[in-house]
Amino acid sequence: MRNRMTRFVAAATLAVLATSLIGSAASAAPKTRWVDDDGKAGPNGCNGGATASKTIQGAINAAGPGDTIQVCPGTYEEMLRIRGNRKGLTVKSVQPWKAIIRTPKQMPRPYFFAALITIDKVDDVTIQGFRTKVRTRGTCDDIDFLVAAAASQGTVIRGNRFLTDLTPDADCGVRVGVIHGDRAFDGSARRSSATISNNIIRDTVEEGVVAFSEAGRQVRTRVHDNSIRAYGACTCLPAAAASRARSAWGPARPRVSGLGTVGVSGVSMDGIGVLVDGAVSGKIDQNVIQGAPGGLETGASWGAGILVTPSYAPAAAGVAPADRLVIAGNLIRRAWGGILIDGGDGVQVRANTIRTVLIGLAVVDLVNSVIRNNTVQAKGAGILVLGEDNRFTRNTVTGAGGICIDDSSGSGTEGTANTWTHNTASQGSSPEGICQTPRR
Repeated sequence: MRNRMTRFVAAATLAVLATSLIGSAASAAPKTRWVDDDGKAGPNGCNGGATASKTIQGAINAAGPGDTIQVCPGTYEEMLRIRGNRKGLTVKSVQPWKAIIRTPKQMPRPYFFAALITIDKVDDVTIQGFRTKVRTRGTCDDIDFLVAAAASQGTVIRGNRFLTDLTPDADCGVRVGVIHGDRAFDGSARRSSATISNNIIRDTVEEGVVAFSEAGRQVRTRVHDNSIRAYGACTCLPAAAASRARSAWGPARPRVSGLGTVGVSGVSMDGIGVLVDGAVSGKIDQNVIQGAPGGLETGASWGAGILVTPSYAPAAAGVAPADRLVIAGNLIRRAWGGILIDGGDGVQVRANTIRTVLIGLAVVDLVNSVIRNNTVQAKGAGILVLGEDNRFTRNTVTGAGGICIDDSSGSGTEGTANTWTHNTASQGSSPEGICQTPRR
């Protein structure tokens, strides 16, 4: 009996010790890890003498939840993958834009596409203050995404300079700047949320920023205070790479079939500033979005400043349109279309300035939404509408295409299905009365 009791006490003691050790490991304080290309940095700065990782990926592999990785100035030729138990990881440049991430000569494609930075089902990751460098001539870099966050919540992409040096005669280009969505790289689905702010995103072939809900999970996006330029005239992205990326992950090539009902169809949708695809809520505000220099005058026109659509995710059947999305305070210029919305409910479009575009603001299948205080200068048409139960208030349309057109019918203003109050258009409206023509 005594031996049994002794063994019991010993076993209980070991169990308590094991539990204590596990709890201690789980509650370990987050660490600050340093990266410098000379292998020496920290603990107080880049001039320190402590041993540091020479690569950012090496520090990521060693990191745990809540860790911060401080990257010293230098050029790092590598592709970054963040996955596993690293919730709350922050990866930042010590000095803004002095740490450069450059595509390596050999680019692995673990997910059948190439992304400079991937975040795979890891929540609360922050990427801050980096500059990217991508070769677009000669032996150039076949890159699909600069940053791809898959099925991750609380992602923050802030204060980076995503530059690609793209021109119409380039040999290759980057398809998308920053993309996040609810489909993980392994095909599973999970909620996604991201804040993309204060970045400079230059000269992507297709989209600057993409938020998509392919699987119908909740996706929330906040895109604000970015400077985005999309170069839609370039056709330099290799067709094989583009096809591979689209079939593997993310939205397919944009279509605007629904918008054809108001005359917006048959347009190449390359060169979109911000693309919202599927059941996405959130806010897109205070961004400067523009096409290539020269814009419409040189034929270097591009798709749209902001495009909202539920129509072309690979599993689009049954995917709801944008819900409770706010588009506010953006400056959009040199685009084929300013803001194009192909489906949505409860969307607010307010206080945007749209200049040097063919079509200013086009909406189809939009319901219960408010469009107010927008200023549009267009060459083709200012506002085109086919939706119902929406309110258009205090919008101003000017230019050679300064006209408002509402093709809906109902018991609203002038026989439309919408309410129009205090709007003005320099070239009139159809039906007459939805927008007033200022006296000359």
